[in-house]
Amino acid sequence: MIAHFVFMPFFCSLWLRWSIRALKISSLNFIVFHKNYHFYANFSRNYHFPSFSK
Repeated sequence: MIAHFVFMPFFCSLWLRWSIRALKISSLNFIVFHKNYHFYANFSRNYHFPSFSK
């Protein structure tokens, strides 16, 4: 039980650090994906599918 209390803050800080890092990476990937998605959606709508441009 004492070891549980000793290791708990360590694991919490480690998990918090990794979750913040993962959150930053995922938010960056989401922004990049969002920009690319809009670019490719406009590209495919304009060039590949003329029926969508009406």
